[in-house]
Amino acid sequence: MNGRPRTGPALFLIAVGLLMSVVMLAVLIPKLGHLAHRPAGAAVAMHRAAHRRHHGHGWLTFAHVLWIVAASALASTITGGGWIVVSVRRRLASRLTRVYGLFEIRLSLHDEAREQDIIEMVEALLGAAREFPEQRSREGQPFVAVEAHYGRGVHGELEWVLCLRCEHALAPAVDGILSTAYPDVRVGYQFAGPPREIDGKLKRPGHVLRYRKQRSFVFPLVDEVEPGAARPLEAVAQAQAAAGVPSSVRIQLTPCALPVERFARTRLRSREARLAASDGGRLGSLSRSELQAAARSHSHTWCWLEVQVAAPDRETANRIGAVLLARRGENRLQRRWMTWRQDLYCDRFPTAYPPLLPSATLRTLASASEVAQLVALPGGRLKNVPVRRLALPRLPAPPQLPIADADAGPQRPPTRSEVEDERARR
Repeated sequence: MNGRPRTGPALFLIAVGLLMSVVMLAVLIPKLGHLAHRPAGAAVAMHRAAHRRHHGHGWLTFAHVLWIVAASALASTITGGGWIVVSVRRRLASRLTRVYGLFEIRLSLHDEAREQDIIEMVEALLGAAREFPEQRSREGQPFVAVEAHYGRGVHGELEWVLCLRCEHALAPAVDGILSTAYPDVRVGYQFAGPPREIDGKLKRPGHVLRYRKQRSFVFPLVDEVEPGAARPLEAVAQAQAAAGVPSSVRIQLTPCALPVERFARTRLRSREARLAASDGGRLGSLSRSELQAAARSHSHTWCWLEVQVAAPDRETANRIGAVLLARRGENRLQRRWMTWRQDLYCDRFPTAYPPLLPSATLRTLASASEVAQLVALPGGRLKNVPVRRLALPRLPAPPQLPIADADAGPQRPPTRSEVEDERARR
C-alpha cells in the first residue's frame, strides 16, 4: 500500500505475550506449592494418589507452566526485537529519502514584530512540524531551518538571501504562520502562491563550524531584548557582506519529544531547589537572576537547536560566527570541535542532513523564547547589505472579487460594436 510497516499486530502480540507471562506467574505458580517438598518411599505414592483425587489426573505440571512462560516470553522478545529493528531501519531510511525544499523569504520594507509575536511564531512552526507519536517513532521527526545565504544572484552579483527549509507539504502552512508576525512577508512567491523553491543549489563549503550552548540547557541564551535593538540575523548579514565571499548560516530546529520537555522543566525545578537549599532558603542576587531568566523560557516549547556556519575557509566562518557568540545572557553559544567530522559535515551541508543523535549533554536543547531571538527577521535598518525587498504590501481583498486563472491572457478592451450589441441584448 504505502510501504509502512504494520505496527498494530506486532504491538498486539507483544502485549499478549507479556500478559500471558504475568498471568502464569501470578495465578498458576502459587497453586503448585505442594511441589516444594517431596515425601519419600510409600508416602510418595499416597501423596500422588491423594493429589489425583482432589486435583484430577494432573495433566498440568510445573514443567508445563515453565514451558508456557518461556514460550510466551520468547515470542514477546522476538516480536519486540523485530519491531525495533524494523522501526530503526525505517527511521534511517526516512532520514535519507525525506525531501526538503528551500523557499526564499521575501522580505518587505517594514519587517518589524513584537517579541511575543515572534515567540508565538516559533512555537507555531515547531507545532506544525511536529509529527504524531506513532509517526515519529516509525519515521523520525522532520525539521525546519532558517538559512541566510550570501552568494551570486540571478544576474551574477553578490546578494544576501534569507530562506526557509522545510518539507514541501509544510510550505503553505509556514507561509501563513510567518504572516501572523510579519503580515507583508511572503514565503516562496512575490504576489500569489503557492510557494515555489528557490533556483539554484548549494555547493560543498570549504569549512563548517557548529555551535551549541556553553553551559547546561537550563540557562537561556539571551535575556530580555530592548525594543528597537538589532536582531542577530542583521548582524549575520552584515558579517557575511563584510566578508565578501559566498557563505551560509543555518539555524535548524527539530521539535523534541514531549517527555524531553517534561524532563527539561523537572531539571529547572530541581536546580531551583538546590540553589534554595545551598543559600539557606534565601536566593542571592545572582541565583535569583539566573532563575528569573530561566523561568521566562520554562513554559514554552522546546526543540533541538543546530547552528552551523559554512564558508570557504575556517577564518571566514569564525568571523561570521563571532556575531552569534556576541549574543549572550545567562548562557551563550560555543564552538564545537570537529577534528574528525569536518569532512562529514561539509558533505552534509548542501542537503541539510541533520545529526543522527542530539548532544549527549543536552546542550543543544533550547526553548522557543531563545530561538525567537535568533530567527527574528531583519528590519529596515539593514541598509548596506544587498538584499531584495518587496515594496507592495499585502492588501485585504473583498470576497466577491473574482480570481483570474493562472494562465489567463491579457484582455483587450471591447470594441464599439461589441458594446452596442451588449446594450441591445440588455
